[in-house]
Amino acid sequence: MTYTINNTDHYLPIQSIRQSSLMRCNVINNSIAGISKQLLWVILGLWILYQSKYWTKKMQMGTIVLAVIIEMTSFASFYIQTVDSSHFQMNASVADFFKQDLSIYRILDLRHRPFEPVSNLQTITGDRPYIWDRYTRLINLFVTGHPFSSMKLPVIQKMHDGFNMLNVKYILMSPNSKIPCTACIRRYSGQDADIYENTNCLPRAFFAKKVKLVENSLPFMGTPEVVHGDIVVLEKKSHDMDIHRQMNANVQIVTYTNDYVRLHTQTNVSGWLILNDIWHDGWEVVCDGELFLDLYIANYIFRAVYVSEGEHIVEFIYGN
Repeated sequence: MTYTINNTDHYLPIQSIRQSSLMRCNVINNSIAGISKQLLWVILGLWILYQSKYWTKKMQMGTIVLAVIIEMTSFASFYIQTVDSSHFQMNASVADFFKQDLSIYRILDLRHRPFEPVSNLQTITGDRPYIWDRYTRLINLFVTGHPFSSMKLPVIQKMHDGFNMLNVKYILMSPNSKIPCTACIRRYSGQDADIYENTNCLPRAFFAKKVKLVENSLPFMGTPEVVHGDIVVLEKKSHDMDIHRQMNANVQIVTYTNDYVRLHTQTNVSGWLILNDIWHDGWEVVCDGELFLDLYIANYIFRAVYVSEGEHIVEFIYGN
């Protein structure tokens, strides 16, 4: 089962209408068209002003009203549009496919439609004003190779190995498209989409095999050992916790909602528990209902806590 994301502080953005993400050439073309249109209105206005001295007051008023109506209609036509509802509806067979997977995961839609279907699926893309600065840097690093901050996420054209660490389990492609990654297996094929499973994606919650402690984790993102989960990079100055011992660990997601995540953990040694959801200082972590754990930043944007050996219930609680 997938879940609707409502809290803007701690989940990755929901996919929205990509039409607002204009490429640079489109912006230039639209700017030229807008300037040309305004110049025409200026010329027309000067002509009307010159001719108005020969017109009656009724003709002058009628011309002004007509010009205003034409301008307002032209302006509103860009914003008031009728769009067929099918653009916002996910194909029923595609939706049924995702309902069969009860795990927690994210998807990447590479079909590049002008409008994205509305669904409860968690995605890694979006066009929202609340996107965290760190998240834009990470996505820009994977897509462009440069970790710069931006108000909007870039248009993603292809699968990147870095998306493994974002828990991207499924990739939607247009029918008969090239396989998106070497670790991808096609699980569904239909008229609306081909769906591939990314077998290299990291789970939503897991214990780190090896941990690297640094003050700034961004330079280490995108390296093979990080994107494949062999190493988790923590932003932590202290070195007082054992981080290299071999462990047998199991993590089960018991409850998963917008502001509460309950995990059942079992390990033979103490270790770092990673939850691949966005870090935020509004989260508190409680172990076995009584012990508060310190929350750290893992892999630049995610959450990590140090859990002692044995069997535990670890709860992530937002705004408690």
